[in-house]
Amino acid sequence: GAKGLLFVLDSTDRLRVHEAKQELFDLLAEEKLREALLVVLANKQDQPNSMSAQEVSDALTLTDIGNTRLWFVQPTSALRGEGVAEVLDWVLANLRATGRPPP
Repeated sequence: GAKGLLFVLDSTDRLRVHEAKQELFDLLAEEKLREALLVVLANKQDQPNSMSAQEVSDALTLTDIGNTRLWFVQPTSALRGEGVAEVLDWVLANLRATGRPPP
């Protein structure tokens, strides 16, 4: 199965966040993603109306995942290249910590 799932969310699109939540939970239910780490990239943080990482976590109800998998929400701006290095650092550190070295 996959070692990780990077889920990119437009953090300015508050109207479709519930649709994104359904898509995310459908993906997480797939057998090949059963043990995958989850990183949600809360993109478009360069926009003034973007949701914070906490707002994204709440809107996606990530606490419902509980202790069943490791997850992390990272504020990003693809336009400015911000937050991407932190995502890679988190994924690599947690793959190593869980005994699943990166490919």
